Amino acid sequence: MIEENRTEKGQKVSETSVSQKHRMSETDTIGARIQKSYKTIDGKVTKEHFADSLGVSTRTLQRYTNNERQPDSDFMRLLCSEYGVSPHWLLFGEGEMLMEQLKQVPQHQQAKTDVALAALGDEQAQQRGEQRQGNVFSALKESGQWFKNTVDEIGVNLGAPMHEALKTLIISSELKDQPSNFRPLVKAALQDLFDQQDLVQVPVYDEEASIGHGAVIEQGQQVSQLAFKKTWLQERGLNKDSLAVIKARGDSMEPTVFDKDILLIDTRINKVTDDNIYIIRYKGYLSVKRIRNNFDGSVKIISDNTRYGDQDIPKEQAEQITISGRAVWIGHEI
Repeated sequence: MIEENRTEKGQKVSETSVSQKHRMSETDTIGARIQKSYKTIDGKVTKEHFADSLGVSTRTLQRYTNNERQPDSDFMRLLCSEYGVSPHWLLFGEGEMLMEQLKQVPQHQQAKTDVALAALGDEQAQQRGEQRQGNVFSALKESGQWFKNTVDEIGVNLGAPMHEALKTLIISSELKDQPSNFRPLVKAALQDLFDQQDLVQVPVYDEEASIGHGAVIEQGQQVSQLAFKKTWLQERGLNKDSLAVIKARGDSMEPTVFDKDILLIDTRINKVTDDNIYIIRYKGYLSVKRIRNNFDGSVKIISDNTRYGDQDIPKEQAEQITISGRAVWIGHEI
């Protein structure tokens, strides 16, 4: 059975309601947090002095603590500056009460505080809030781009749940102004996942090896990576540190190699040992061809496409041919 009390006006209130109101009023309202702020310094100043230092009367202060009236921005600024109360804690009840207990207030919380102060008429807080919100947005955008670039760099294949979990961790760390603490952890986790996936990333270069009339080559630059299974490479005796991927161009090696096919090259091979396909450099051109060494020291450059004739290189010019590697895998779109 719930006992009943009566207010001065004779209205009935239950003890349950009184108890619930008491529990909710401990720190759940700005008034309750103002009251807690005073209790923290109680014994150092009187309530009259406390109210006076904040530019209000004791009656007004009581109305604030009783949640009968909303404190203005001047009062809250003074409370924070005079007594070291955290603006974020005062407005939202989150974090530590005193600024000295805070190592650093994250920008998104500062922005949230400024927005609340701006709603109370603080024009400077409005400007600060907009600036901090902009900073937070830029930081989150940069953080998201870092995550994407790191995933691409490592080449790990993430399922949707793992992708979202790691991305959330990065965003959370950014909001705490601690990206430098969490980014190495996330990168290490991505690398560990990649290692467990039995994959090796092989660099893809921007050079195009001609299978037509040749292409003039400048210094090749790595533009991306392509993943291959470690076990597949090991079964073929390939060393991951000696592999490269380039793109073929032209039709002289059809039907073996087509235009824009992807070639996996073993760069350890610098001599002709069989009738396989080689990447050769000759007179500044890079080509995909078969090569045959003749007994007289001359070299025959062979195209698989019968519409192209073979090219005979005399002995005195054969030394100008450089073998850049042998094609060990060809990939093309259907």
